[in-house]
Amino acid sequence: KGQAPPSDGRTTASRVETVARCSPADPLLDTRRRASATTPARFPRAPPPAGRPRPADRSDRAFLADNIAAAVVADLVMPNLVHHVHGKKRVRVARTWREGSVHHFVEWNVEVVIESAMAHAYKTPSNEGMTTTDTTKNQCYVVAKAMQKRCAPETYALALGKQFLDSYPLISAVEVRVEQAPWRRTAVLGADHDHGYTFTAPCLRVCAAVVSRTKPPAVRSGMRNLKVLKTTQSGYEGFLVDKHTALKDTRERIFATAVDVDWTWSEPPGCYDGAYDGVYDALAENFFGPPRGGVYSPSVQYTLYRMGTAAVERVDGLEQITLTAPNLHFIPANPPGAAPFADDVYVATSEPHGQISCTVSAKRGFAPLAKL
Repeated sequence: KGQAPPSDGRTTASRVETVARCSPADPLLDTRRRASATTPARFPRAPPPAGRPRPADRSDRAFLADNIAAAVVADLVMPNLVHHVHGKKRVRVARTWREGSVHHFVEWNVEVVIESAMAHAYKTPSNEGMTTTDTTKNQCYVVAKAMQKRCAPETYALALGKQFLDSYPLISAVEVRVEQAPWRRTAVLGADHDHGYTFTAPCLRVCAAVVSRTKPPAVRSGMRNLKVLKTTQSGYEGFLVDKHTALKDTRERIFATAVDVDWTWSEPPGCYDGAYDGVYDALAENFFGPPRGGVYSPSVQYTLYRMGTAAVERVDGLEQITLTAPNLHFIPANPPGAAPFADDVYVATSEPHGQISCTVSAKRGFAPLAKL
């Protein structure tokens, strides 16, 4: 204790190079080893991180050797690093396109998730090659500026993902997730305003795009918290009844929910905005039914399936759609001293609530799954 270990006569660098030849592959370290073997000049690198100053008499190559040694030791004796990503979340981007006197506005909440050859940043003090989260944030605005024509959030997400792959060779894949705020062009005196917007869209539009060096781009679209309600034309009966069942059959109740919807594409639509509108219309028409009289819903399950079926049949390229619907309950109110309930006064509550979900595929022969 307190004494240096016996020396075998080899330098630190030679011992590291012997061990490194047996270490697991790391793209950045392999590149640096090849460079150091063929380049007689000192290997350039950034200053060492704070807290670990480089000794004045140590060369860049020797310092690199120490970092390689640290990575090798981590590979051999430390628990395995099985997954790692980094990125930026809650990057709020607003964009206006001015087409004469008519202005088009969107607000996006962007999240970027990056997969890259950055294992060494977890295993050693070196951050070399790292695309910082600050750079990631700035790229969100750079790409928004480059979108000279108004575009759907899906188009922006694909462009942003491609920007990262084009700019940073150590990045292998990027997922860009976008939430579009519910701004909608306002109407004044019966006409659409040139540049006025109100925060009144029926739900939050969302999408995600995965851009990879090894696979074709994949896009998901969707909507969040689509609140819908009808005061009649809904019931629930014929269910299993046992000693724990308190619910009674009914053919008259309020049906309300806040639907989350996600869908994938077998091929890109001609227009993401138009396709989104088509999905929304299909869902609304099959929830509410015709303006006069509506349509009867015997259960949430039945109605969700009808909504999903209408979407995949109506919108070209829509491959599969998942709808998740929590019950928003309106329970008959019978306060003491009041007249009996007459489908008029309710206790509004959302807790606890039922949770119903289904996935509908456009592909024939798709095997249904029930899996927890």
